[in-house]
This record gives sequence, C-alpha cells and structure tokens, in this order.
Amino acid sequence: MTAQALIVLHAQRHRLDDRPITDPLLQQARRQIAQARQQGILVVYLQHDGQEGDPDQPFTRGWTLHPEFRAEAGDLLLRVTDDDAFQGSRLDAELRHLGVQTLTLLALDAGGAARAATARTAEALGYVLAQAEPILSAD
Repeated sequence: MTAQALIVLHAQRHRLDDRPITDPLLQQARRQIAQARQQGILVVYLQHDGQEGDPDQPFTRGWTLHPEFRAEAGDLLLRVTDDDAFQGSRLDAELRHLGVQTLTLLALDAGGAARAATARTAEALGYVLAQAEPILSAD
C-alpha cells in the first residue's frame, strides 16, 4: 500500500440510481478507481448517514453503495455524517494508521460542498491533496 488514498464521495444508490450503467461519467469514475487499485493506492468509500426520512437514511436502499461502486478487499468503507468527511468520523485515524499522506478526492454526482469541506480539513490536518479529480455532475 502506498502513502496515497483515493477518497470516493457520493457513491450511494440514491445519488446514482438514475444514471445508466453505460453513463460515460460513471465509466470514468470506475476507471479511476480501478487504476488506483492497480497502483496500490488505497480506495476509501465514504458512506453518508442521513437522517430519518432522508434518501440516505442508514440501512435503506438509497443508503447502500451503488452496485457499480463496491468496496473490495483492501478498500476502506467508512460511514460519515457531515459534508466534511473528517468531522465525527474515523477517517483521519484510519488514514494515519495506514500511513497515508496524500489524498485525491473523487466526488460523484455534484459533490462540491462535501468535496470542498473535506479538502479544507484534509489540508488543515497536514494531508497533501493531489490534483483533484473532476466532479461528476448530475447533468
């Protein structure tokens, strides 16, 4: 494992179910994730826990990861409750435990606010942000 991680935001069903599997943006994201794995880069999926009645309410269909974005052996799957993935989660502790120093953020489905908040905290905690991957828009 390298000292790098690809952080995948917004890969849950409620954000992506309306996209066909052949969607070029989903294919691009799958390629980026596969490439990271091939290079020995840690892939971290963040699963957002919404409130009761939200589309990402824990343990509902919309809360689960989209079938095209499954965590595999060697990946890390963490639950978060805030746009800032570091806030109130184990993300920082897990990354430090694994010796990760450099992060690349991959936000699916217009995840700009979460991506920005997570990036700010990552930099404040001393992580190096690699060139950010493009945000995949809902359009």
